[in-house]
Amino acid sequence: MSQTDQPVFALANGLELRPWCLDDAKVLADSCQDADVQHWNRPGQLSLDDARDRIVRWEKRWRTENAAIWAIAEPGGGSPVGLIGLLP
Repeated sequence: MSQTDQPVFALANGLELRPWCLDDAKVLADSCQDADVQHWNRPGQLSLDDARDRIVRWEKRWRTENAAIWAIAEPGGGSPVGLIGLLP
């Protein structure tokens, strides 16, 4: 994993899995305000800077082969509608 960029995967429903980018920070921070997200995922209340830091950490975790976190999004860099990841 550390030798390649994180891949993008097309999904059968027309969405794609793609790496998170810093432009997604507002969506990530806003999603953490949702009561169901808080209940099931416990992400805490993220500021915009916290969300950016988290996205940077996810990229580092890919590079160090510690995790793979993708945004579920519309193709072509669309806004994320979900998150999925693989952890060791």
